[in-house]
Amino acid sequence: MRDATETDKGPIWEPRGSPSSYAGPRQIWRPRPVTLVTFNGTTTGTKTVRFRVPTPDSRVRTKVALIGQPAPGGSPTFLSLKTVTLLLQAIEDAINGGMPIPVTSLPDPTVGTAIAIPEHSQLGGFSYESVSIGDAIEGTITVTSNSNAAHGFLMLQARYQPDGQRLPWDEWREIVSQCNPGLLTAAAVIK
Repeated sequence: MRDATETDKGPIWEPRGSPSSYAGPRQIWRPRPVTLVTFNGTTTGTKTVRFRVPTPDSRVRTKVALIGQPAPGGSPTFLSLKTVTLLLQAIEDAINGGMPIPVTSLPDPTVGTAIAIPEHSQLGGFSYESVSIGDAIEGTITVTSNSNAAHGFLMLQARYQPDGQRLPWDEWREIVSQCNPGLLTAAAVIK
């Protein structure tokens, strides 16, 4: 069986499942999670961690999830017992390799201030999803109090997938090669 691909010169017929067709499994990429904060004790004070999630193609939907991963036997909502804020921004990489510039506050462009995560005590994290809003999404996590002794981790998990379309596999592989979230500062450890 063969599929037709429309071009400006008419249809091009290709066998199903060829590298440039849209047949095959769903296109979803979940890079390895990144540990942002390790909670091992009750030290108080302020710790700050910055991270970056690249958004390399405007046809790709990007999800940024900050997930509280409790220690074994801990509550999935342990993060709500701590004071953690997030400032999330869309970033444009400046012209000629200059400094990255924040251009939009997320998730609400009208606010422009850090938000509490989780937003209420029944949640165990935070998630935001968009179609490429800039060259990257950068976040700043601030832990200002840790009077609760619940142990665990604050993890960054990203997910990428085409937005309402399938991409040719060679293009998808190229995009995925640029989708590696990471830390801009050292991870925080609270002992």
